[in-house]
Amino acid sequence: MKIGEKIVSLTMGITICLCVQTFGQYMNVALNPNDVRTAGHGFPHASSNSEYPCEPSSPAGCAPDTTFLALNAIDGRTGNMCHGSLPNCGSWGPQMIAGLWWRVDFGHDVQLDKVVIWIRHDFPHDSWWKDATLVFSDSSTVAIHPDSVSIGQPFTFSSRVTNSLTITNLVYNENKWCAFAEVQAWGYDAPTSAVNLIKAEKISGINNTRIFCYLPGDHSFIILPDHALGADLFTIQGKKVLTFLRGTSANNKTFRMPAEFSKGIYQIKYF
Repeated sequence: MKIGEKIVSLTMGITICLCVQTFGQYMNVALNPNDVRTAGHGFPHASSNSEYPCEPSSPAGCAPDTTFLALNAIDGRTGNMCHGSLPNCGSWGPQMIAGLWWRVDFGHDVQLDKVVIWIRHDFPHDSWWKDATLVFSDSSTVAIHPDSVSIGQPFTFSSRVTNSLTITNLVYNENKWCAFAEVQAWGYDAPTSAVNLIKAEKISGINNTRIFCYLPGDHSFIILPDHALGADLFTIQGKKVLTFLRGTSANNKTFRMPAEFSKGIYQIKYF
C-alpha cells in the first residue's frame, strides 16, 4: 500500500477516521543533476565499485573518465544512443568485471514502487545486462531482466521504504561493454525531518482529544502541538496505554511510537 490516505470506519459508531501520512509528490526521487563524486556533499548520491577505467583492484588515485561516472545515471539525461562525451552521452560505464554494483543513496527514507532504467544503446559497441538484482536498505531484493530496447524500461514491485537502491548481480548478454544511461527511482520523498509523521486529524471528541489511525513504520513519530505539555494515548475503547511528556525543552515535542503499537486506531489527548 502506498503511503497516503487510509479511511477506517469505527465499529462502535459513525465516526470515520482519516489517517494521513504524506511522503509528498510521486516523483523520481533519484534525480540529482548536481551530484558530485565525493560522498557527503548532498543527496541523492550515486556511487559504484567501478567507473571506467577504475575498478576495485585499480591503484589508489585511479582517475575515472568523467563520461562514465556513477552520477551520470541520475543527472536526468536519458539520451542513450551514444557514449563518450558530456553532457548528452554520459552514462555509468564500468569496467567489464564480475561483482559490479551501482547504488544511489537518498539520504533519508523514501517509498519506492518502480525503477526505470535506460541502458546505453550505442550498438554494436554495446551490449546490455540481461539480468540484475535491485537491493533495498532493508535487504529485500527484486530480480529484474532488462532487454535491448532503447526506451526506458520500467520495473515495478511492491511498495517499500528504503534509504538506498543498489543494482547488482549484473549478467552480461554478450561479452561487450554495458552501461546505464539513466536510472530513475519512482515513489514518494520523505516528509520534513525525514521521518514518518503521524498527523492527528480532529475527528470527534471534546477539548483536546483527537482520534487518529496509526500506520506502522520503523521511524514513526507522534508530534505534540505547540501548546501541549504532553499527551495520553488511549485505545479506541478508552484504555490508557502510554503517556508522552514534553520535558524541560520547549522544542522536545516529537516522540517515537513504540514498536509494540504495530497498528490500529488510537485516541490521543493533549494536556
